[in-house]
Amino acid sequence: LDLLGGAGIRRWTRRKLWDLPLSLKWRKRISHTPLYLDADPRRAIYDNFHTIFTAALRGEILRDQPDDAAPAYASHIEYFNDSGADDTLGRMLYADIKTYLVELLMKQDQMSMATSIESRVPFLDHRLVELCSSMPSRVKLRGRTGKWVLRRVMRDKLPRSILTRRKMGFPVPLKAWFAEDFNRMAGEILLDGKARRRGLFNPDCIERILLEHREQRRDFSGHIWLLMNIELWAEEFLDGNVTGPRYGQ
Repeated sequence: LDLLGGAGIRRWTRRKLWDLPLSLKWRKRISHTPLYLDADPRRAIYDNFHTIFTAALRGEILRDQPDDAAPAYASHIEYFNDSGADDTLGRMLYADIKTYLVELLMKQDQMSMATSIESRVPFLDHRLVELCSSMPSRVKLRGRTGKWVLRRVMRDKLPRSILTRRKMGFPVPLKAWFAEDFNRMAGEILLDGKARRRGLFNPDCIERILLEHREQRRDFSGHIWLLMNIELWAEEFLDGNVTGPRYGQ
């Protein structure tokens, strides 16, 4: 992109994107493209895949800046380079298995055990993983169709509505909640006297995040959720609030 004068395009996009007369969905999509992301490939990968807070937003919101975020994704790059796979997809899958999958399985185990559910992950049977790892990339991904070989095998066993359905997680409607009543609650937690005296975050940036989310100009639901958790944790474990957090009881 920079070879085509992309630096100027990127600066313009970052200034204007969130005010363009487009739906929030399309503005979010553009923010995950080279038209918006950092020109440094390592930084772009970090901002796009490994963090809620981009480097730019982190610079606005934190009172004291930590060291460069490179160590946060250094292991991903190391696994990618040392995978021994023949192509980019294979290297990415190997890095994900060694990093992101570990995190997901930890959450899956903790959440299921917390509710006394004995969960299973059948697609991670080692024999199936070994078989799939030995397959060429063309049967894993074709165009924009992922899990191609699985869809092919199941085409006579599942209805088309299931085979072609987009990937779905288990979302909580944080976006809607934080645009309504929870927006006020978040402000009470993040902008009260204790939070301001603690001095972790820039209150002006917090106010802007809450306002832009309330007006649905941007989706800051993930950011607000994490900031609230940090502040409530600090109240309990740094301030010694033995009665527990103010909310969630």
